[in-house]
Amino acid sequence: QISQGKYIPKTEASNFWLFFSSIGATLIVGALFCGWICPLGSIQDLFGRLGKKIFKKRYNNFIPAAVDRALGYLRYATLVLIVVQTTRMINLAFVKVDPYYALYHFWTGEALPSAIIVLVVVLLASLFVERPWCRWLCPFGAVQGIIQLVSPWKIRRDCVKCIDCGLCSKACPMNIDVARKKAVMDTRCNRCGECLTACPKEGCLDHSLPGSRPLSLRSRAVTAVLALVLFILPLIGGAAAGVISAGDNNSAATVKLKAEDIKATMTLAELAAAFGTDLESLKSFLELPEGITPETKVMALEDIAESITLRLVRQKLENFSGD
Repeated sequence: QISQGKYIPKTEASNFWLFFSSIGATLIVGALFCGWICPLGSIQDLFGRLGKKIFKKRYNNFIPAAVDRALGYLRYATLVLIVVQTTRMINLAFVKVDPYYALYHFWTGEALPSAIIVLVVVLLASLFVERPWCRWLCPFGAVQGIIQLVSPWKIRRDCVKCIDCGLCSKACPMNIDVARKKAVMDTRCNRCGECLTACPKEGCLDHSLPGSRPLSLRSRAVTAVLALVLFILPLIGGAAAGVISAGDNNSAATVKLKAEDIKATMTLAELAAAFGTDLESLKSFLELPEGITPETKVMALEDIAESITLRLVRQKLENFSGD
């Protein structure tokens, strides 16, 4: 249904626009979104600052390097699981435990308790480890990390100028051994620039194209501006093209929906209103068990009865007359 601007519940044309815009930026300069724009990453950084004050030099050193690197592969397992489950269920399966979604929606009531719990665990873990979600579990970070491998703009070290102080490696939040690399090819690198700031030798470490005059990042201001520009320009372009609009997320209760447009985060009360019927008639038509409240979300029905999937709800409501 991509041609109609929708694919699976909770996705719109704007989601695809932003996703591919972000991927395009990553192809050019690397994962700047992860290092400079991502709200969840920023919140983890705030908790990390507190952790540094509490644990000082022990902070970010609780996990052995080999274990840390091995845990990083969980990002790819998470990515594969999400793709498989979302394809199978025609639903954003990850939304039930997505801390990013919980961060945006915990105050609206849309986020499930399971997602809020994951968010709290991630933030508490950030008191001990730098960006635990980003380095070990984030599926979008996994995508960004793979794509940035072909980006020509990388963190590069001049082996002649290097004084082997190792400060760049110590400064890296992702525990990448920058001091041993001519060019950082690690998929965990989010272009945060901490290694560049830590390097005491001018011109030794830069974010640059191969053999080119490096992009000056001494104050990291250039990177911050570049990240914002690469993020904002696609938004402006999408709005101008009509791909992005405020109407993407209108309340389901105010729109006469087609069955194919039912979203996993809709409550039964919203669903009944959208189809012009009362709650009891809807529950009877869907053959829902007793005890389900009006605030129950469609995505939660599968937890109550495994057979009641979003796919089944949509199929049944295609034939709903409201009589």
